[in-house]
Amino acid sequence: MMKSCLLCSLFVLVLAAPNAAQAQHLWWASEDPGKPQEKRTLLYGEIEVLASGPGIYFCGVNWSGGYCGIQEHAEKKRNTIFSEWDPSPTLHPSVVHADARAVCKRFGGEGTGEHTDLDYPWQEGRPYRFAVAKQPDASGDNTLITFYFFDAPLNKWVLQATLSTPNGGKDSVRYFNRPNLNSFLENFAGQQPEIPKLCLYRLWAGSAPENLVCLRKAKGDGPWGVLNDSFYLAQGKDQAALDALVAKQPKSRDSRIGLIKGAKAPLAVPDRKLPAEIIAELKALPKPSP
Repeated sequence: MMKSCLLCSLFVLVLAAPNAAQAQHLWWASEDPGKPQEKRTLLYGEIEVLASGPGIYFCGVNWSGGYCGIQEHAEKKRNTIFSEWDPSPTLHPSVVHADARAVCKRFGGEGTGEHTDLDYPWQEGRPYRFAVAKQPDASGDNTLITFYFFDAPLNKWVLQATLSTPNGGKDSVRYFNRPNLNSFLENFAGQQPEIPKLCLYRLWAGSAPENLVCLRKAKGDGPWGVLNDSFYLAQGKDQAALDALVAKQPKSRDSRIGLIKGAKAPLAVPDRKLPAEIIAELKALPKPSP
């Protein structure tokens, strides 16, 4: 009964404008805002889509200057994307290296910058794993930003693209400033708002694979909360469909939902130390070639 009540409350809060893009966010909070911020150059994250629909973008992480995630278009076409905005009107990212399957091009409409995407049949119920790394180039004037994702069917990491972004005197280009990190779920096509969408998010940050720290706290807007010991974002108006979706979660996982909209205090999830095998994988990520 408690689960059903919480699910009903969740859908009451869903934005329902049928012809406008809808987005819900997670704002990742610092564990101890009183301490000096580490100069973080590596992010590792996992997205687990439990329900999707046409015209949906699941942003794994959006940092000051760029973003990455997965999309679903019409007719089940799916891809993975990585983009960097221009640091200024006169400074532009450029492609240093890209997978042969990746499409790289300039974009506009939401600011301007460099965009890369790669067709990839990600699946609901299977974690989509990704990493983003920053390092200075040989001159020190630019930052090389590399996006990776784990191809589960091939059992290997894929280097999708490396973009060289001029620093322009900004530390926000050189490092991932954790107070600016967020993730989101967006109905960018504004279609079928009644269809349930549900995604779990997990994120780690640090300066090297061996010191990545699980980001345990987050605030949200729109329908959000904690499900299966992860943060979730949701959209849709079909209450029964989402209720059934949550009920299908394995009994061994925590299926409690905590829903807060516009909370002043963040929610927290249990700490998750990365397994030794994932740390080893991140240490062995392929390097971009000139």
